[in-house]
Amino acid sequence: LAAAILYSVYTRYVTAAELTVRARISSTVDNYFSNYSTADENSFALAANDFVNNFSYKDIMEVLVLDSEGGTVASSNAFGASTVEENSDYLAALASDERQGVCITRTATGESVLALSYILKDTAGKSFAAVRYIISLEDALTQFRIIALIIILLFGLMIMLISLLGRYFVFSIVHPVEEINKITKVISKGDFNVRIENNTDDEIGELSDSINEMASRLGE
Repeated sequence: LAAAILYSVYTRYVTAAELTVRARISSTVDNYFSNYSTADENSFALAANDFVNNFSYKDIMEVLVLDSEGGTVASSNAFGASTVEENSDYLAALASDERQGVCITRTATGESVLALSYILKDTAGKSFAAVRYIISLEDALTQFRIIALIIILLFGLMIMLISLLGRYFVFSIVHPVEEINKITKVISKGDFNVRIENNTDDEIGELSDSINEMASRLGE
């Protein structure tokens, strides 16, 4: 159960990061590059750098423009264009009808990131470039670790409480009932001198007193 809860929390954080990136993809990306599907390499590179330099969310994510081969043309360099070598998001985007692909990977420094690629296609439907967004998951993972620790501690406390309640049940109910059963069997055999030791004033204690009183009267 704890593992299922932790997985659900982790999935929510990753999904939130993914939605943050997807919200930055709009028709404006296609519109911006629509005139460069047949442009020469230099013109496209200038447009790509202009797009990256005017990207409004460079403070929270890196944006890269890739050529038709997946090579980096321009990058906002929040993490460094060469630090994220995993490109399964780009490959998935090429194969997707939605032209989008996502992967979770790490930078060369070990930072966990989410990468999302969006394929740009010309009017004939042929891909000529891609825009790739990379957002850090470290803040989300830090929050997840804190929540995970809290959940683990709560489950630990719950298990401890259940254990204590179990011990209380055994010592306060099971053992006294076993003792009552043992004594009543002795009484049924005609030994009226036995008594149940009673250290409680609850229902079990009242039952013990009643049996002791019964044995005392039978022994008179």
